Amino acid sequence: LLRRTVTRHIEDFDADVRSRLINRIKECTTFSMQLDESTDISDTAQLLVFVNFVFDGFWMAQEVLCRYR
Repeated sequence: LLRRTVTRHIEDFDADVRSRLINRIKECTTFSMQLDESTDISDTAQLLVFVNFVFDGFWMAQEVLCRYR
């Protein structure tokens, strides 16, 4: 595939995942965010951002919102 095609597919996938997460936040009863910072073996700092959802009936879910290096 052409580089532009692959880039467009990745951008479309990213937009879809973000849209789903935003919809889950709107649908849930409550949510919280959790941040986890660590340094890997090559001394590179990494940050993970999790979102915890609580829905009606105390059904819970957790998603990785983003990862930064």
